[in-house]
Amino acid sequence: ALNKAIRDALIDAPGIGDGLDQWKNEPAVFTRRPLPDDAPARCILINPPSAQGDEDGLDSPRPWFIKDVVVYGALPDDFRTVEEIADLIYLLFHRKRFSVQPEGYSVIDIVATGPTPAPVDDESTVGRLVSLTIRLRRNS
Repeated sequence: ALNKAIRDALIDAPGIGDGLDQWKNEPAVFTRRPLPDDAPARCILINPPSAQGDEDGLDSPRPWFIKDVVVYGALPDDFRTVEEIADLIYLLFHRKRFSVQPEGYSVIDIVATGPTPAPVDDESTVGRLVSLTIRLRRNS
């Protein structure tokens, strides 16, 4: 549910979803690795959690996740666009708990860090990473 909520927020955000290439008639935002073989150069990848846990509320689960959102593009054409989209991702989520609405949960808070350079597989790709720390509370 969290991946879908993040993906929906990214696609709907001005300058983010419309700044990406299209894949199957939608903005290219992917929620699993590896990317499809036919994925376009300018896309976003929502990685699996790099860490997760539960703060164990007295009578409700309070899971937390650290998720990396990565913007990719082709050099040299997409360099500035990738940086701009990554900045917009940070602004979309940082301290804006209502920016994501995962089904069955309320967001306690979101802290974004970055953007930082992201690992890439070759010298013709540029990537920027925004890390999200998201704390949730299950709705009763």
